[in-house]
Order: sequence, then structure tokens, then C-alpha cells
Amino acid sequence: MLFSDFLPEEDAWSAVAAGRQDILGPIVDDFKRTFPDLTFELRLDCRIINAQAIALAGTKSVLLYGGLALHPHLSADTLTFCVLHEVGHHLAKGNRLRCDASLACECAADYWASTDGANMLREISGRSFEMEKAMFELSNVIEKQGVEDARIYPEVERPRCWSQCFSMRMQALINQPKSQPCGECHV
Repeated sequence: MLFSDFLPEEDAWSAVAAGRQDILGPIVDDFKRTFPDLTFELRLDCRIINAQAIALAGTKSVLLYGGLALHPHLSADTLTFCVLHEVGHHLAKGNRLRCDASLACECAADYWASTDGANMLREISGRSFEMEKAMFELSNVIEKQGVEDARIYPEVERPRCWSQCFSMRMQALINQPKSQPCGECHV
């Protein structure tokens, strides 16, 4: 996921005061149990609305930043999908990111998260999520950030990969498993 906005400090404090960690702890525990070869870190002090997959010195990590983890409009379903997507960067087969060939591209990570990853998480930890709910919540957050969308692109200028435009991405994920990753990574 890549968002550019920061969660306002008062929203972060309100989420902490309301016990948001009661949702986050079990999610992280389920991921640690399901994917023991990866490291999962909550970075609640950083208010950027984002999560990230990184591979450094042989360690594969997923970072969940405070702006996303504490966002008042994102449920456990959405957080579960976001973390699965980041795990997908590490575990999905196929196309790789141009900027880091050790990580799967966006559409491959999405596809893995909504298929193999979701199945593994459910089988091992019992955790599942509602894709439509997650996409609706993410769509609302993205819309508030003013991110461009396919609805405003003329047909000839649309991105080549559905992962580059959230409305196309949302439709591809909701319609799984029909929407396979595209041929080559354009990101």
C-alpha cells in the first residue's frame, strides 16, 4: 500500500485511548503464527497511512505504520487485507517490482493476498476478512486523499496494470479469482 497522507495526531491518540491495540495485537499474532519466517512490526509512532514490505540483510519484514493501524475508518478486515498484501510482496510468485526484484509487484501481491494468502491465514489462524468491506473502507480513505482514479482517465490513457488505479484494483480484487496479475510489472 502506498498512501501519502498522515493521520492527524488527535485521531491517533483517540484510537489509542479507545483501545485500538486490542484489535492490532491479535492481528499481528495471527500473522506471526501463520507466516513465521517473516517479521511483523507495528510502528505506531509514525502517523503515515501506510504499510510496507522490506527485505534487508536476509530478513523479510512487514511494517504497519500508525496512520494505517490507528485509522478510525479502517476495520480489522481492512488491516488484515493490507498486511496480507505486504506479505504477498514477499511470498507471491511471478512479476517483481522494478525498484526491488526481491519483492513481488503490486498486482501479484494483491492476487496472492486475496487467494493463497487469505487461505493460509484462515487455515492456520482462523482469521478471515471481507474483501468488499476492506475495499470500500480503503476507497473512502483514498478518496479523501484526492488520489486520481480511472474514472477520470480517458480510455486511451488508462494505466496498463489494474494495480495503478484504485477503482480498477478494487474491481479486480472483488471479482477474484478471475483477475490474474498482468503480464509485466509497470510500477
